[in-house]
Amino acid sequence: MVKYEDYEEVCRVRRWYRKQGIRTNGKRGESKRVKEKDKEEEEEEEKAEEEEEEEEEEEEEEEEEEEEEKDKRKKEREREREQ
Repeated sequence: MVKYEDYEEVCRVRRWYRKQGIRTNGKRGESKRVKEKDKEEEEEEEKAEEEEEEEEEEEEEEEEEEEEEKDKRKKEREREREQ
């Protein structure tokens, strides 16, 4: 059976890790791997968000161009009608 003092030490260490923001799965050396995976995931998410923003901007620009073309056509039609 585990001594109570050992259990206290384990709990103290776990709390310290949680405060530091280090996630582990209970194996030695895993904390670094988890941190690296988290960083990689964050970078991938940021790239995906940037790509989505760029696509949205392109779509908005295309819509604006289409609206401008429609406005030009309307103006031309009005001019033709006046003449």
